[in-house]
Amino acid sequence: MRAIHCLAAAVLLSSSLACTTTSSSTPQPQPGGSDVVMDSLKTTEATADARVKAHVRAADAVKQTYEAPLAALSKRAEGAGADIAGAQAAMRALAEAGKVTRADAETFNAKYAVPARRALDEATGTPGLSTLLAATGTTPQFDTGDLPVPLGGPAPSCCRTVTLPPPWQGLYSESDFGARAISPDPVSMLTPAFTGAALYAPHRLQRSGRSFTVDALTTTVRVDVTLDTSWNVAVSAVFAFAHAWLGLDMDVTAPGGRLLCRAPHLEQENRQIVVGSNVGDGLPGPRVVRSCEFTRSPTDPTTFSANATAAADGTFVGSGFGSADYRVTLGTVTVTTCP
Repeated sequence: MRAIHCLAAAVLLSSSLACTTTSSSTPQPQPGGSDVVMDSLKTTEATADARVKAHVRAADAVKQTYEAPLAALSKRAEGAGADIAGAQAAMRALAEAGKVTRADAETFNAKYAVPARRALDEATGTPGLSTLLAATGTTPQFDTGDLPVPLGGPAPSCCRTVTLPPPWQGLYSESDFGARAISPDPVSMLTPAFTGAALYAPHRLQRSGRSFTVDALTTTVRVDVTLDTSWNVAVSAVFAFAHAWLGLDMDVTAPGGRLLCRAPHLEQENRQIVVGSNVGDGLPGPRVVRSCEFTRSPTDPTTFSANATAAADGTFVGSGFGSADYRVTLGTVTVTTCP
């Protein structure tokens, strides 16, 4: 009868079912070998080309849509006295500075963006046109992404939970132009970032994993990953297009890199602008918990990898500039198993 109760709890770990007894002989999950982490990183590397090409295709579509009309607006504003060349030099300096403060953005807006908007209104004879452009320029999006912990209530008493501390094992790094690398060394933080001027479609991605092993009798596994996040994102443009965003993912894989479960994608920052300068500053940012759950059969492997992926991406058309500095501290991995 005890086995039946525990099986019901294992099949529906997220439910409110509770076991009537506790099996003291059930082994707890333990740290595993790093081979399963390397498999996960290599699987990610194998899909890099497709990921980078998709990002460039999306940037090409944006360029085709915005480049010509924004260039025409820029010429009209420059003809009315806007200091477009000075604005471009100032934007380049902001991008190359790496971290841009809100004061930096306000100074740029007062000196270049506001006069440029005024010049466009005068040149077109359409009051409010520049205000419309500015209004569509900033789209910050934030969601902690936390799932209830545990899902639906406390874990049944026949389940076992262990918390594995950092560091994590191995680092995969990916950037534009096909650059990528894998390191087996211990990792405590993911730091995808791009800094510079006149970047068309920058792409930076890093991934790491934490291995663990469960008992062969385990049927249900839930993994909770704790991540501390922070960032600085800046975009600047004067009649151009500047867009930068940050993404965070968590998943669990088996040997060979086979995906078992994943948490919903989390977009912690997303900023774009056409006229002006804008900063998204998440320093220090929030602590997030990303979670997913899977079932296993008696013939399945017992060693798995809990993984986190952080990415910083951008699209810059015309004289749009920007930078992104994303930091994700890899924290504890909590594994709950049920027989």
